[in-house]
Amino acid sequence: MSNSIRRDLYAVVTARSEQPTARSLAVLVAAGTVLCTITAIVTISGSPADPVLAATGRVLIVATPIGAGAYAVYRGESARFGLLLIVLGFLWFLTTLAGSSNAWLYSTGRVFGWIAELMLAYVILCFPSGRLPGQVDRAIISVGVVLVATLYLPTALLARSYPVPSPFSSCVSGCPHNAFFAVSSQPAFLGGFVLPLRDVLLILLFGAVTVRVAWRWGRATRLMRLTLNPVVGVALARLIVYIIALGLRRISPASAVVEPLTWVVALLIPVMALAFLVAAFRWRLFAAGALERLAAGLGTIGRPGELRAALAAAFDDPTLRLAYPDATVPGEWVTGEGRRTSLPEPDSDQSVIMVSSGRPLAAIVHDAALRDEPQLKQAVAEYASMALENERLSSELKASLRE
Repeated sequence: MSNSIRRDLYAVVTARSEQPTARSLAVLVAAGTVLCTITAIVTISGSPADPVLAATGRVLIVATPIGAGAYAVYRGESARFGLLLIVLGFLWFLTTLAGSSNAWLYSTGRVFGWIAELMLAYVILCFPSGRLPGQVDRAIISVGVVLVATLYLPTALLARSYPVPSPFSSCVSGCPHNAFFAVSSQPAFLGGFVLPLRDVLLILLFGAVTVRVAWRWGRATRLMRLTLNPVVGVALARLIVYIIALGLRRISPASAVVEPLTWVVALLIPVMALAFLVAAFRWRLFAAGALERLAAGLGTIGRPGELRAALAAAFDDPTLRLAYPDATVPGEWVTGEGRRTSLPEPDSDQSVIMVSSGRPLAAIVHDAALRDEPQLKQAVAEYASMALENERLSSELKASLRE
């Protein structure tokens, strides 16, 4: 029975709609290839000091998020987050236009760089569900939107040139002029007040993102940290390096370390996308091991309480518990010992898998890390239902034998 359970569990978890996702993947690969080709041509045409190296770096910045996102969408795991990665890759493609010697392309790339950085902060805060998990996260992004809309985008019309060096361009001196410059002369308050202010506010914004991610990691359960660890490390490293680079560019723009730091900031984009992939692979390995443990445990379930123990052991979640519909009070839940209990709130650090077989049988209260894994939750629900049904049949058989 154990081997059959393993096969069935694997089939449930790995099941996906091949044809639509395969076509979508082909379109994404084709679009990504075109964007990477354009990126390489634009970068090389900008005549950087090392055109091949610069073009390779910029292509990786575009290709890696799109590739990681396409993989997530194709596998059906964290598909919502995968779509965000794809959008991020397309936005960073627009930033690579800043590698051109053409003023219009250069200016377009620099402007989209501000939007791409805000999108990156959004993606980091949305990991791994693809949604902003709390009010604090939404407040941080709202402040970022206001910052970009009031202190960044309008300056494209008022500034004669863009600050260099930049993560979006290899140009340091002799850069193209700002094609969007719409006034006769740059206002004095821009360089003396607005530009320093927005750099300080941007540092504070990224600092808030860093603190928020670190806070979430500190409060995460063991199961959630399995997913968070690879991403949090890279995200924190990039945010910290970006804060240092912005500060040094403001304090000492001629420093020899500013340009290398901006390249590190840019190249940590593909590293971060790879960290998302590593997190996905680690989760798949964990899920496969959990299914093995679950299959082995369910094969031996025979007494009340053993199902909870098997599920908790399979998913390494000591907080996992079972709740059953109260037969006397509709809508209420009780533990296996008959004590009244309640289900967690939607925004808590626990979630619920409902188990039913024509009628509600039980609710599995588990770590919220499983919340966005519908296929795995489906497998758990199906086999919990099977185990509960076996328990019921066993009890009825024992009762009949006693009679």
